Amino acid sequence: MESSSSLELTKSLGSLIKLARINNYTQDELAHRLGISRSTMGSIEKGKTSVSIGLYFEALTILGIEQVLTEFIDGLASNFIQGRSRTSIAKVELPDDF
Repeated sequence: MESSSSLELTKSLGSLIKLARINNYTQDELAHRLGISRSTMGSIEKGKTSVSIGLYFEALTILGIEQVLTEFIDGLASNFIQGRSRTSIAKVELPDDF
């Protein structure tokens, strides 16, 4: 069963891919560049979670908008680190001969 957050993510990526594709490629052309069927390309644009996330990333790269993904991941990492810094993490004492 897919989570709502993964569905939201793939739908957002799919919409972004479709918007970028419309100005540069037909669905068939981008599908050909990705080595997939037009049907699978349609599934990507609809944000289907059954499609490999790697195909979403590859489509973003072909369309020249992979920086969107990089910025998104950087933001997630930053939020994770900030959240961790506020969390008390127990220190573990290691023996001197470890």
